[in-house]
Amino acid sequence: MSNIPVWFLCTLFCTTLSSYTDAFPQHTDCSNPIDVAVIGGGIGGAYAAWKLKESKQSIYLFEYSNRIGGRVYSRKLPGIDYRMAEIGAMRFIPMIETNAGTMGHVFVSKAIASLNLTIMDFQDYRGDYKSNLQNNIWYLRGTHMKYNDLGSSKVPYKMYQDELGKAPSQLRRKIYEASVPNPASSVDFNPVDEEDKDGVDLFRQRYDRIWHKYGGSNEALEYVTDAMGIDLSHMNAAFAVPASPQGVFDEMRFKTLKGGMSTLPTTMANQFEDSSPERHQVHMNHKLVRIEGRGQNQLLSFQITTTRNYITSDTREQATVCAKRVILALPRDALMDIDWQPLHGNVFIENGLNAVRGIEAFRMYLGYENPWWENLGITTGRSITTLPVRQMIYMGQEKPSTGIVQDLNRKSMMLVYPVQPQASFWDDSTLNSHLAVNPLADNMLTSEYNISETILSEAQNQLAEVHQLRREDLARPYTGVMHYWKHGGPQGPAFYAWRAGYNWEIISKLMIKPFADENVHIVGSCYSGKQAWMEGALDSVEELLDEHYNQHEDKWIENNSIIRRRRSVHSRAQGGIADMSVDTFSDGYYNRESPTTSSSPVQLVLSNVIFMVSALCMLH
Repeated sequence: MSNIPVWFLCTLFCTTLSSYTDAFPQHTDCSNPIDVAVIGGGIGGAYAAWKLKESKQSIYLFEYSNRIGGRVYSRKLPGIDYRMAEIGAMRFIPMIETNAGTMGHVFVSKAIASLNLTIMDFQDYRGDYKSNLQNNIWYLRGTHMKYNDLGSSKVPYKMYQDELGKAPSQLRRKIYEASVPNPASSVDFNPVDEEDKDGVDLFRQRYDRIWHKYGGSNEALEYVTDAMGIDLSHMNAAFAVPASPQGVFDEMRFKTLKGGMSTLPTTMANQFEDSSPERHQVHMNHKLVRIEGRGQNQLLSFQITTTRNYITSDTREQATVCAKRVILALPRDALMDIDWQPLHGNVFIENGLNAVRGIEAFRMYLGYENPWWENLGITTGRSITTLPVRQMIYMGQEKPSTGIVQDLNRKSMMLVYPVQPQASFWDDSTLNSHLAVNPLADNMLTSEYNISETILSEAQNQLAEVHQLRREDLARPYTGVMHYWKHGGPQGPAFYAWRAGYNWEIISKLMIKPFADENVHIVGSCYSGKQAWMEGALDSVEELLDEHYNQHEDKWIENNSIIRRRRSVHSRAQGGIADMSVDTFSDGYYNRESPTTSSSPVQLVLSNVIFMVSALCMLH
């Protein structure tokens, strides 16, 4: 697999996707329903279908566009064969065994191994990686600093005396130790159960509230936000407060896939359909618009769409199918667009859907003939700025120059990656930058959103300022591609984050089957404990199958004790979700022994601390 050219993999998957089933029998009267309809061809929907590939039941996977993957989205830049431009999820934490248990992204790692996909380093981690970061730039409030300057007197923030000389990770740790009764026992820290020193649940509070409450200055909070590349202020404190005393995000090593992260969901979908072409089908360009109850079944109405030049739009055609069970592998924004009475008429679901907020992100890959940043001593990692470009991730080359024979191909790419609120700076919608009406800048790739000459010129200006180059000395990129993950966009925002005041552990479990009398499930990273990672989507699917599917007997089941607890929570939800307690699940659901799906407190802290620090979700 590792010797297969990337262009061949791309051709293979594109060809395979075009072969997916285009039509299916109409089921308007529900006299002959299919067994399972999986809605959404993103990583969650593809994984759900793939996990059910051995089933003898009739299972259809529906995707609104012509592309499997959703927010897992790989594009190839011409001339760069060693890695893909990941404008969606781009990396994962490989599974490892430690004294504290299994760590990392377990389900993603296992799926990749089962599919025999080839893993590669996300960036160049050879040699002393930490030392290789020393020339990376932190350009904050007009002051140029290097990586080692982050805890020095060069920091341009007027912080309290006891905050001076501390790096961002140390400042976060300081607040963690000041706010939590037993910070030294962070290995046993469960953010849902934890209270601050005043006895208030962390999940009920915003991070900025905790920060100021326990002695942090506003300048220090702004410094942490600016230097980390993400605004923590509005985050649910249960996720944002935990901070490790060792290590920082910039020194972590991630993995990605040779051929692109898109090979993960596309290979899943291919194997699912190939396992039983008669019973297992994938239907592209079907957008779910309505769900209607028909006895024990659900009548699904679809708007047929068409995709041309990466833009998906509605046609005048519609289709219906009846299903015994529905798996909605969709994020909040897509769920809100479905006409389904229980979804919009129930107090809990209304509040549950609003328990998360979407985080917008902008990604632009720029391909250069040469990695010009190497002349500045920068080879890997990222640089950070308070300018709207925010994060610059250096992808570099597959192999560096030998120093003896000049590499013939020095083409390299850089990722420009701001998240909310800076992401909206790059939205040229009022200038007609959308593909349908605005042409590309020369040699840029066609996509849902164009790199216009305006966007490219502004990006180049900011890159020159960050790297202290004259604008005319910065080479023009020979290619590039971008995507803006935003509300109202094709796939919505980049990822979702739990709002303060909501107990995510309870809500995430209820979403798996929100109504006891409806065989409809909601899965995906949106309402998971790992929202910024693909692992969150896979984890929620495993939760669903663990509780409601007997693989040995190939049948769906109901756990009556779960239903009773769910009804109890629904009744309590009338008083507000923020008032719900984990005690609702006191008879064993929360503490059940299930090594396949349960995340330990250590895993939860690891995944969510990384999420808060990196804000690279998309499910990463």
